[in-house]
Amino acid sequence: MNLNIICEKLDSNPKIFQALLNGTSKFIFEKDQSISIELLQEQLFSNPNLTLNLQEVELIFESCCKTISQAAFENWEPAKFEAFLKTTAFTEVEQELLCRFWRIQRPKVIESLRKQAILNNNSLNLFEWRIDVKSKSRYIQELNEPTAIVELTLARQQSVDQNKLVRFEMNRQQLKEVISQLDNLQQLLTINNQN
Repeated sequence: MNLNIICEKLDSNPKIFQALLNGTSKFIFEKDQSISIELLQEQLFSNPNLTLNLQEVELIFESCCKTISQAAFENWEPAKFEAFLKTTAFTEVEQELLCRFWRIQRPKVIESLRKQAILNNNSLNLFEWRIDVKSKSRYIQELNEPTAIVELTLARQQSVDQNKLVRFEMNRQQLKEVISQLDNLQQLLTINNQN
């Protein structure tokens, strides 16, 4: 089975390819389990003008899924998406349809991914911190050790009423380690954004 041959078969019927893209989007981002290879073959590829067997449908479907997923997870701009498509087996007509699909669907897809990412997780509503200096304790008369006190207010995505307060203290060394980890994260984000 050759993807180029399958793409050439589809090239003559752009409406079917557009329907395949819509099914792909529903399958990936809306988690629609009713979309299957069998359903796609039955609904799209069993007419006399364009017939594909299950293996061919699976190959083109997986290729569409892979392309759209990569673009979504890496949040490609339309120009980058278009440049990537030139390296694939998709025909010019299919590339044009994919580009139009991506320009229209990109905001919805990115929002869908964002919602999926925080659906069952807590979200940070409030972040507060302060520095306290312990001046003395029961056993030591003069301490003068600074301590960072951090308060995080977390909220469950499904329930706005369920806020959870997390409070903790960090000494100087722990604070240095957290700042170092944040610096590393910032560097990784900067490198990732440059690519």
